[in-house]
Amino acid sequence: MFLWHPVSGLSGVDTPEVDAQTLRDLTPDEVRRAATITDQVRRAEFLSGSQLAREVVQSALDVDRGSISIDRTCADCGGPHGRPVIRPVTREGAHVSGDLSISHSAGWTVVAFVSDGRVGIDIEDRSRSLGIESVARRILHPDEYGDGRCHDRDALAHTWVQKESILKASGEGIRLPMWGMYLSQNRLEKWDAHPEYVGKVELSALEAPPGLIGATALIPPL
Repeated sequence: MFLWHPVSGLSGVDTPEVDAQTLRDLTPDEVRRAATITDQVRRAEFLSGSQLAREVVQSALDVDRGSISIDRTCADCGGPHGRPVIRPVTREGAHVSGDLSISHSAGWTVVAFVSDGRVGIDIEDRSRSLGIESVARRILHPDEYGDGRCHDRDALAHTWVQKESILKASGEGIRLPMWGMYLSQNRLEKWDAHPEYVGKVELSALEAPPGLIGATALIPPL
C-alpha cells in the first residue's frame, strides 16, 4: 500500500506548526536528526515522511501507533540517515513487521509499505530543469541508448524513477550508479551488481499529483 501527503505546516521541531503527535512518535535518533537539518524544506519533508510512515504502518499492520519504531541507522557509517527500517512490533503475541520506503518532491511526500519482500518508491518533479544529455549519461545503461530514450525528457524521467525505486528497494541507495542497470519494457534485464534481482523486480508507475512522476519497485522474497 502507499499513501500521499502534501508537505505543509511542518517547518521544524521547535515550532508550533509541528504536529505534537509527530514529535511524540519520533525516536530519539529521529528527533536529533530533525534538529540538525538546517534547510527548512528538507526538515519539513523529513518530519512529514516520519508522520506519514507511521500512519501507513499503523493501518497496514493494525498496531498501536505508539508501538511503531523506525530505525534509520546508516549501514555504512552508523549515522541516523539510512534507509528506514521498521522494527518488529508485537501484535496478539506475535512479531509483525514489513518494509518501508519514503520519497519527497515538489511539496509532496509519498510512502510505500509491503508486508512481504522489499519495496522502493521514488517521485520526481517533471518541471526540474535538468540537461537531457547529462541526465542520460548519469542514468542510462549503454544498451539503453538505442531505443531513443536518451533524447526524450519524459522517457528519461520515467527511467530515473524506476531505477531510483529499484536502488531503494535493494538497499543500495546512492552507493551504486543507475547506469549499471538495464531496463527494457519496464523490466530489469541486466544488473551485474545484483544478478539475483534480474527478471524478478516488479515495477509499477504511480498515479501521481499533477507535475510529478513516480514509480515503485517490489522485490519479492528470494
